[in-house]
Amino acid sequence: MADSLDLLSKQDIFKLEQDVMEKLNYFNQTYAAYLRCGSTGNSNQQYIKDCPSVKPSAEDVDNAYNAVTAAATKLNNAMDLKSTSANNSTGGAKNATYETNYNAIMKQYTDLVKKRKDIDNELAELYNTAESTSSFYDKMYMTTMYSKILLTILATSIIYYTIMKLRNK
Repeated sequence: MADSLDLLSKQDIFKLEQDVMEKLNYFNQTYAAYLRCGSTGNSNQQYIKDCPSVKPSAEDVDNAYNAVTAAATKLNNAMDLKSTSANNSTGGAKNATYETNYNAIMKQYTDLVKKRKDIDNELAELYNTAESTSSFYDKMYMTTMYSKILLTILATSIIYYTIMKLRNK
């Protein structure tokens, strides 16, 4: 990939983005190691066990920062070039095409959300989860069964008590 930002394909922007992410991760690692183990005057550094053998300096952090900034600038320039380019051979979309595609995607998304809700409800019925209709009827059935058992015990107790009272007279 040339430094003059000759974008040959759509993938070149992704490569630039990947380069920015790699340099950003390296900067974060260098900066964290510098804060933990570098010559910052931190008196607690003697307690840190995972310091690298070569401790990073402020110059290392500055170099990593400059590399991230340069890569980000290159990506930003490429994005500006891509968006303002009149040449559509690199795969860019025109505004009208973009709007049409965006509206179609949003409509599909809305339809998918509705279908997902319906499928979730049907799966809840199949798997008999707490909020399913069959679970509701199961609860009603169990309530009816328990209340009948309770009424049977109550009626049996009353009959037993009545028979015992009559027998003692």
